[in-house]
Amino acid sequence: HAGHAYNIGSGIGRTNIDVLGVIAPLSLQAGLKIETNFLAERRFDVPANILNSQKLQSISGWCAQTPFEEGIQKVWTHFLNQRKS
Repeated sequence: HAGHAYNIGSGIGRTNIDVLGVIAPLSLQAGLKIETNFLAERRFDVPANILNSQKLQSISGWCAQTPFEEGIQKVWTHFLNQRKS
């Protein structure tokens, strides 16, 4: 369906800290340090990001098959390979 937007996700919510917790060990192995600065919560901040892929699944049958941590590892490896090029 051209012109439509679709979410791609597992339906499982993760906080930014959850995501950083998976990325941080990978970055340390690559000699990169992630620095975080925690600020006061703002009224428009969301507690977690949850992508609902139901629309995509209903028209295509697609569903998430790669565990989150494995997907982050694959993206991180791709990032490092691009960085070396």
